[in-house]
Amino acid sequence: MRIGLNQIDHGANGRHSRRCRKALGLMVSSVAMCWVGVLLWGTVPELARGLSQVNLKLLLLGFVLVAFATGMVFEAFRPIVRISGISGLSSTQLGHLYFTAQLLRHLPGRVWGIGYQIAGGRFAGSVGSWLSANVLHMSLAIYFALLIAVSIISYSKGLWLSVLTGSAGLLLFIAVLRIFRSRWFLSQATNRGGRLAAIFGMVIDCARRAGRRDLSHAVMAIGASWIGMYTAWAFFASAYPDLDAIDGLRLLALYMIAWFAGYASIVTPGGLGVREVVFVSLANEYGTDAVAYLAIVGRLSLLSGDFVLGLAFMPFAPMRKAPTDS
Repeated sequence: MRIGLNQIDHGANGRHSRRCRKALGLMVSSVAMCWVGVLLWGTVPELARGLSQVNLKLLLLGFVLVAFATGMVFEAFRPIVRISGISGLSSTQLGHLYFTAQLLRHLPGRVWGIGYQIAGGRFAGSVGSWLSANVLHMSLAIYFALLIAVSIISYSKGLWLSVLTGSAGLLLFIAVLRIFRSRWFLSQATNRGGRLAAIFGMVIDCARRAGRRDLSHAVMAIGASWIGMYTAWAFFASAYPDLDAIDGLRLLALYMIAWFAGYASIVTPGGLGVREVVFVSLANEYGTDAVAYLAIVGRLSLLSGDFVLGLAFMPFAPMRKAPTDS
């Protein structure tokens, strides 16, 4: 079943709305970054001392692992693109569209990144196909990011609670997937009017058509990306004085909560400012200098991973007639 999407309004009202969102995003990010500066101002001497003692080898290993994790997130995107009905792109061409969109996510914002994919891959799939692929991919990534983070945070209360949390999260994922794949749920979603209902219906239709192999591929790739990311933060923390690998795992779990808060603040480019404020607030049991160090390294490592892979895939912009990988 294919579900259409109404044509997007590009009139004066749409342009005015985009300008307002951009201005609001810059204002929110500026205020948030100023507040982070106020919170961290007194820790500058401690942070400078800690940075002078950072183990650069462990730091570099962490950056390499973040790049690996970023590549695994793209690997999860590939099967989702297939089940969304997008075809005619080689892996390198899809990589170009994906990582260029990732770079645009940092500045000016994720909406521009999705727009670039739609424009560059318009011959390979419809607007609705690209939107459903991105929404499904983001939904999977966010769900497992939060599930793993909550499971690690709950470990402080006991191993049993951590295992119970993770198991309950996996069972919930399976249950929700089964509901989404039912004909009844699809009919309920598509019977409602509006653009959001149309997009939601396309995502559900995409999930219904997904085979076990494609879903397993996507979930396993996301799992591999988080193994790489948590190992990277274990190295980041071990590289800094007064922190160890276990601190790195817990701090990344807190950072993921902050990451989601920044992601949910749609108007800010890449969650800039919002993510840092939430992270500093959640990690108040740690030294402020250590939290500042990991906030900076976390942001830079994500940006560098996207930049390196974006640079690698830059020459492979899709042409009108794209060869398909075997």
